[in-house]
Amino acid sequence: MFTITNSTLVDHDRGSAGPRRALFDPAPGRRWWWFSRVVVLGVTIILGCLGMPGLAQAGPAATGSPSGVSASGVAKAAAVTGFVHPGILLGTAQLNFVKAKLAAGAQPWSTGLANAKKDKPNTGANSGVPYSSLSWVPRPVAYVGCGANHNPDEGCYDEVNDAVAAYTQALLWVYTGNNANAQLAIKILNAWSGKLIDHKFDTSVYSDGHLQAAWMGEVFPRAAEIIRYTYTAPAGQPVLNVAQFSAMLKKAFLPHVINGWTGGGANWLLSMADATMNIGIFTDDRATFDNGVADWRAQVPAAIYMAGDRNLLPQLAGMPISPPGTIYERPTTTKAQLSTYWRNPTRFVSGLEGETLRDINHMAMGFGAMIDGAETARLQGVDLYGAQKTRIVTAMELNTGYIYAAVKGGQNPPPNWVGTAPINTSNGSWKITWEIGYNEFANRLGVSMPNTAKLLADLVRPSGWRTTLFMDYETLTSYGTP
Repeated sequence: MFTITNSTLVDHDRGSAGPRRALFDPAPGRRWWWFSRVVVLGVTIILGCLGMPGLAQAGPAATGSPSGVSASGVAKAAAVTGFVHPGILLGTAQLNFVKAKLAAGAQPWSTGLANAKKDKPNTGANSGVPYSSLSWVPRPVAYVGCGANHNPDEGCYDEVNDAVAAYTQALLWVYTGNNANAQLAIKILNAWSGKLIDHKFDTSVYSDGHLQAAWMGEVFPRAAEIIRYTYTAPAGQPVLNVAQFSAMLKKAFLPHVINGWTGGGANWLLSMADATMNIGIFTDDRATFDNGVADWRAQVPAAIYMAGDRNLLPQLAGMPISPPGTIYERPTTTKAQLSTYWRNPTRFVSGLEGETLRDINHMAMGFGAMIDGAETARLQGVDLYGAQKTRIVTAMELNTGYIYAAVKGGQNPPPNWVGTAPINTSNGSWKITWEIGYNEFANRLGVSMPNTAKLLADLVRPSGWRTTLFMDYETLTSYGTP
């Protein structure tokens, strides 16, 4: 279940009780998965190496103004580690493209920036304070403890709010050149890395601990990556504590996400893959990044059904692919159990997402994490988009078509609906995401996506909803970017 606030949608879907699996689980029903994972990981490393020579991008100049381009430190980092910096969701080309559009007063970026400056949470200690405010006060805690329905809430809302605020301030630094924004981003990031020890997790009280770490493992590195590679503090002013921040990511976030979660859930597993990639890039850890890429490659076919998919477990023949590493790919898993995982559709149709029938907000969260991971990988020379192009485009068109018909078209249930109840059209993440995926497939590649285009034009871009958890300001940051 989830709770929607003005700018925060909190996911409380809990994984099934039971111990967390080790990274290499020798259970017979999973040997094929680990073999394929090793193969994918090896291929990913080879492709990454082949892509290194042409990857180095320059970052915006630092001290005083981000308007220029410097090839020095960024190119060196790419040559040494194989990573492009900045390179988590947004790279130099994307940041500079939007900055130029804003300078020209172009739309929809100018409205997007104005909306971003007004956006604010209505939960946590900073409730009612705009994320863009220079009066923002960080609220770090040593141990974040998140239960179902935020009961208990031990720093959960405050961590989400501070991560989004740090990202907002980092973007404002690049787009406006205001040194105060960069300094506030540093203040937030250093405050958390100087205090956070871990996220609590168990299967009873702190059941959302892994998921909280995944979400914030997506957002905190984005903010820190932008500041680290686009900003040099004037003499005497605080700097980002990179070593301290990296240590926090490795200790308080990575152990919660790198192995996935046995209870499954498309949005859980894909956010974990995205967070793992982000942490690998910021810490210049190729093995961690490749682990996240391998997770993405494995989980996407299990998150989106396509006709012709084959479940390799004999007792699940004819069913969708089981999510790897979960209780749904065991030799004892039944068809009824896997169907329940998909919320018992009347039939499986190409493009159905694992949580489409749960609710459109969790479905959109899965898409958001999936696309964010693919976009980040693209910046690093790994083509995850291309690997699953048909699957993702089909799913985006099916699900945005469902949403548009139900919300705007007066048809709920929508045509060709495979659920047994109408769609719950409550506001949430479905009004925030889609822009990045549409930009890749429709704008960059010229793929026709009429359903997604209509939803974006008529419902998403005009929406007052701008940020939810890890889905933040997509029209502002990613509309039309190269």
